[in-house]
Amino acid sequence: MRTLLGRLDPLCDGTFLDVGVNLGQTLLAFRSVTPTKPYVGVEPNPLCVAYVQRMIHENDLAQCAVIPVGLGREAGILPLQFFSGRSMDTSASIVPDFRPEQPITHTMFVPVFPYREVERAASIDRLGLVKIDVEGAEADVLASMETSLRAHTPTIVIEILPCYRADNHARLARQQEIEALMASLDYELYRIEKGADDSLQGLARIDEIGVHGDLSRCDYVLHPRARRNALRGACRVRG
Repeated sequence: MRTLLGRLDPLCDGTFLDVGVNLGQTLLAFRSVTPTKPYVGVEPNPLCVAYVQRMIHENDLAQCAVIPVGLGREAGILPLQFFSGRSMDTSASIVPDFRPEQPITHTMFVPVFPYREVERAASIDRLGLVKIDVEGAEADVLASMETSLRAHTPTIVIEILPCYRADNHARLARQQEIEALMASLDYELYRIEKGADDSLQGLARIDEIGVHGDLSRCDYVLHPRARRNALRGACRVRG
């Protein structure tokens, strides 16, 4: 992530939006790349928010804000479902039945708002770079952000977990909704290619995500077609 952000950040003028902060892993990677560019994080788990707020304070990190909500198509209160005993479970999801094969260990109710409310609260004038890691809710987040994506055309780093099988209709439908929305915004889809040590090897231009079950192939860059040459100048790209 640190290497990827170092390549992408110079291409992106504006606020960095981190959707799915968890324990601040991406925040630390971003601050190692640029110490002062504005950072806004969005995280529905209040325990994670408290941890990251303290980390920001203890390390005197400049221009960082964390908003304690999830992003969705409309405002509401949703159950955040956990699949391990950990209170900061990275696999927790607000998507019902996202992991039907795994038992839910506990549930926490969290607030969810459309992106426009976050944009207003944090006074975000321009989006530069966006990271999205929301365990199945990617289509909801992107739909919520559609107006701002059209206006600002940020580069997006996103995890989209595999659908594994063609009959996994719910996951496949969400995946296809993302592809259709980003095509309507004239974005291109790139799969992040990593080495055995998780190092960045480059990007592969793809037309669709497809049906697969490989967790090493679930990280992507969504980038405006109009700025294709800039991306190719910053990263090694296949296809």
